[in-house]
Amino acid sequence: MCAVRNQNGRLAVNRYVSNAWTGWTELAGLIGSDSSCTERGTREVVCAARNEANALVFTRFNGATWSVPAVVGGKFHSAPSCARVSATKLICVGRSATGGLSYATYSNAAWSAVSNLAITGGTYSPPSCATDGGGGVVCNTLNGASNVLASRYTGTAWQSTINITGVASDAPTCVRNGVVGGALCLVRGNLSAFINRYNGGTWALGSWSGFVNLGGAISTRVQCANPAGGRIVCTTLGIQVGRRPYSNTFNGTSWTGWIQIATTAAINETACAAYDSTNALCVFTGPNNQLSSRIGS
Repeated sequence: MCAVRNQNGRLAVNRYVSNAWTGWTELAGLIGSDSSCTERGTREVVCAARNEANALVFTRFNGATWSVPAVVGGKFHSAPSCARVSATKLICVGRSATGGLSYATYSNAAWSAVSNLAITGGTYSPPSCATDGGGGVVCNTLNGASNVLASRYTGTAWQSTINITGVASDAPTCVRNGVVGGALCLVRGNLSAFINRYNGGTWALGSWSGFVNLGGAISTRVQCANPAGGRIVCTTLGIQVGRRPYSNTFNGTSWTGWIQIATTAAINETACAAYDSTNALCVFTGPNNQLSSRIGS
C-alpha cells in the first residue's frame, strides 16, 4: 500500500497486488502533510495525516474499499507517525503545539481523544514510531541540540522520555528490530547512517546499544522495513549527482553494506514496507514526479 499527498493537496492511494500497481485513487479532502499508514488487522490498513487546520484526519482500507477521510481532531504540528500497538489497536503521534507529542489511539472502530505528552525542552523534528512487537510502540524524535529522544508507549501509558544521545542531520527513523519488545533507531549524521538498538527489557539509556556507524555517503533520511524476524531492509539516496537509491540489509547477524539498487535519479527520500518474509517494497519519486518502486532484500 502506498499513500502520498499529491499535487492537488489530496491523499492519493495505490496498492501493489499480483506484481503490479492497481493505479492511483484520489480521496476527498485536503491534507497539509505527508501521510503515515499502518496495518491493524488482516487486510486492514489505516492511513493518517494532518489537514489544513492541523487536525488529525484518517482513512481506512477494509480490504476492498477506502473510507471517506474523516477528522479525528487535535492540533498536530508535524505529519503524524502511526504504528500498530496490537491486532486491534494503533497509535498516531505527531509534534504538539508546545513542542511535546500529540497522539491518539484507534481501537475497534473508534478513536480516543487527542492527548498531549509533555517533553522537557521540547522536540524539534517529526517523530518516527514503530511497533515493538510486544504490545508497545517506540517513538524517536530530536531535541534542540539534534540529540535523539526516545519515548515508549506501553499500550496504556507513556514511559519516561530518554535522551539516547547522537547528533542527527535529519529526523530519525524507527523500525521494529525483530526482538519482542525491541526497536531500532536510525539517523543520518555527517553524511553517514548511524543505528542504535533497543532490545527490550528495562526502559533506560543503558538498554540502548549506543550509536554505531553504518558508513556510506548518503543525502537523505534512511527508511526501513522489517519483513520478518530480525531482518531489516533500509534504503536511502546517495550524495552523487542524480542521487541514486541504495539499500543496506541486516540479516539478523550483519549488514550487507550499501548497494545501489536503481540507476534512476531520485528527487526525495525513499519509503519502504514489508513485502513478504524476506523482501521489502521500497518506492521513491523520480525527476518527472512519478513513483518508482523496487522489491528486494
